Amino acid sequence: MLKHTKLVLSALSACALLCSCVATVKQGPVTSAQVAVAMDSQTVAAQKTADQMAKLWLPAKTTFAVGMAADPNDGFSTALLNELRQKGYALVECYSYQAPNTLENRSGKAKGIEVISMAETLAKGASKLTWDFSALGPCTQGEACFYRLTVYVNDTQLSRAYQLSADQLMPVGAWSLGGGNDNQ
Repeated sequence: MLKHTKLVLSALSACALLCSCVATVKQGPVTSAQVAVAMDSQTVAAQKTADQMAKLWLPAKTTFAVGMAADPNDGFSTALLNELRQKGYALVECYSYQAPNTLENRSGKAKGIEVISMAETLAKGASKLTWDFSALGPCTQGEACFYRLTVYVNDTQLSRAYQLSADQLMPVGAWSLGGGNDNQ
């Protein structure tokens, strides 16, 4: 019995150790303007991203669980969500929003909007969708600036580099696909 207990405790300890080593990508609950690029260029990048995603994940058969709300000032995120909806993807926005106490909210209690939980949505077969669109280094006036766009669908990463030159955002190379193999 003692030998069995030691074996179980060793297994639990190993499991706890391994679980603590797993790295996770955390995305805030609300996107923010990620790149200092004209809105029309961000919209074009979102369209190209949605087109590429449609080649990998079937629009009418894929539900994405989005763990963040698009800030109206975040042109890429807003355009990407709109493009995905137009292509026929089901999007479940899994976040909660807590309105601050303001003069408009005179009750003294913050008003909250609860949306379906990420865990519940993923349990129903949805794929987790997040993204990162950011500069690869400092951008200086008059010089080309490079950006990396990475879309995460569960463990799969879809990435592409972009160059901003003369206020135009242009793809630098082909899309790269990495990570897990959860394509449908």
